[in-house]
Amino acid sequence: MAITLRNKKVEDQIHRLARRWRKGPSAVIAEAVERAAAADEAGQSRFPSDEIARRKLLMENFLQDMAENSTDDDRKAARDIAKTLHDDDGLPI
Repeated sequence: MAITLRNKKVEDQIHRLARRWRKGPSAVIAEAVERAAAADEAGQSRFPSDEIARRKLLMENFLQDMAENSTDDDRKAARDIAKTLHDDDGLPI
């Protein structure tokens, strides 16, 4: 299956790595995909730990704000809406 890239920046990066690694573009892409798959299987995140911490703090602050500023009626309305977004098996509609 052929893949067409429509992102000039990515294409340039592939060619730059190909020259540096002395490999063809397909080999560069294959190695990058293999590395990403290995990291994924090992449970490694593609995000630096400080970025993960920053995002967790944002979510914690958001959830705290929602808990402090929403009423029981607000929470019920949100649950009712959420029920319409998924089928009986919990899959998105």
